[in-house]
Amino acid sequence: LDLASTIGNVSVTAGGAISDNDAAVDLIANSATLVASGGIGAAGNALGTTVTTLSASDSAGNSTSDSGASGDVSFTVIVADVSAPAITVPDDFSVQADDVSGATVNYSVTVIDNADTAPSLVCSPASGTLFAFGATTVTCDAEDASGNTASASFVVTVEYGSAYGIEFSKGLVNPGSTVPLVFGWRNAARDLMDSSGADPVVTAKDESGKIVLNPGEFPGNSDLRWDAAGNIWKFNWQTVCSATSGDDCPEGAPLPAGTYYLQVTSRATGQTIPEKGFDTITIKD
Repeated sequence: LDLASTIGNVSVTAGGAISDNDAAVDLIANSATLVASGGIGAAGNALGTTVTTLSASDSAGNSTSDSGASGDVSFTVIVADVSAPAITVPDDFSVQADDVSGATVNYSVTVIDNADTAPSLVCSPASGTLFAFGATTVTCDAEDASGNTASASFVVTVEYGSAYGIEFSKGLVNPGSTVPLVFGWRNAARDLMDSSGADPVVTAKDESGKIVLNPGEFPGNSDLRWDAAGNIWKFNWQTVCSATSGDDCPEGAPLPAGTYYLQVTSRATGQTIPEKGFDTITIKD
């Protein structure tokens, strides 16, 4: 801004700088929402558009609003929200199945925004709904009033509950005899559940750690079957050497006396029975 030369030559710019032949010049901002300190700044302005008008006067009473002066200066400050909402989701987690159809899953997700106090948030599948057996990705989308969007996701795995078994006679076993093994999984209510889709395999190793029964092997007359009436798996293990036992244990020969370690693994979920470590069985001399 420049006052007419006849009234003192005062000038002010939209940035708040003033010049005059009189050092004592007052700067006035007519916008109550604008924070001014020395120059004119936009800090503290609300979202939206603010028009600010600047005028100046000197100690001689000359003003940019006077007749013949260059006039006041106006400028526009636009404060816009360009930041996306922030979504907080849980880490991936697992839940025990209610039954073979899955489980009702509850979870908590939050969203905050720097300008919108109530941004929208939609998650799918929703908390409190039935999740199918297996892994499900939950996707959450948020949007604030300015149209900024964000997305986050996590994985919920519905799996069998606690392990049941391995159940078998705890007494000494004769070499080459058949040992009935029983195992399965429970649901969240701890009842034996339908685990017919578990695709289980049995592994056995000796005291040295050598595998004597590979997953999926059925040495001799061993057999694996699902008992639907009892919701249980049954494996009749004939304690003889398998095709992969090695030259020191010819296929079909009775396993040597000693302690052996058993574990069942579901190829469908990766869960094991027992849940940690191995069960032991002793073959006598």
